[in-house]
Amino acid sequence: MTRQELHHILQTRYFDERKKKGLPIFEWEHCAKSFQHIPNDLAMKHFMENDSSKEEDKTILKCEYNSDVYYFGVGLKDCENISLKRLKELYQHGTWSVYTWCD
Repeated sequence: MTRQELHHILQTRYFDERKKKGLPIFEWEHCAKSFQHIPNDLAMKHFMENDSSKEEDKTILKCEYNSDVYYFGVGLKDCENISLKRLKELYQHGTWSVYTWCD
């Protein structure tokens, strides 16, 4: 799956709504979580601390930049293998969110 395909699926915002429509629900999703905006510095801190060997400790991040969306921590090859140059661009100019509890 590509980041564009994932983003298209996640556009059906509510977990239950997607479930009713028969759209995919991902193993990392939880009905009481959503993407919440965070400052870019905090996003990079989470990004750098992500330990790919510990699934339960993985932080899921989303970055929106130039009408494009990147998802980190969900195993998408087109995001996990991003170049350092592109990551620097996203850090400087992107809008970052973390997948966390809604409350």
